[in-house]
Amino acid sequence: MKISHSAEAVVLDQGHYTDSIIELYGMSDCKPISTPLVPGEHLQPATPKELEKFKELGVSFQSAMGCINYLSTATRPDLSFAVSTLSQFLEKPGI
Repeated sequence: MKISHSAEAVVLDQGHYTDSIIELYGMSDCKPISTPLVPGEHLQPATPKELEKFKELGVSFQSAMGCINYLSTATRPDLSFAVSTLSQFLEKPGI
């Protein structure tokens, strides 16, 4: 975590950690968006077929959510709603 001080503010920055998460989960080529979760999106647990597809990717959704949850509690409170919403699907994540 990078901490910067000035007369007006203290800035906490975890850009390096964020970049490492993006790289770890193979999302370096993804296009950034302005909101962490699409407004009004209705999410549902994955179907057995979707769950199998997700498992084939070899990605731990629980681990990824843990990384993002850490960011939301340390320096990115704007991610909290998305973390809360997505955490409802830890057992059956979809794609």
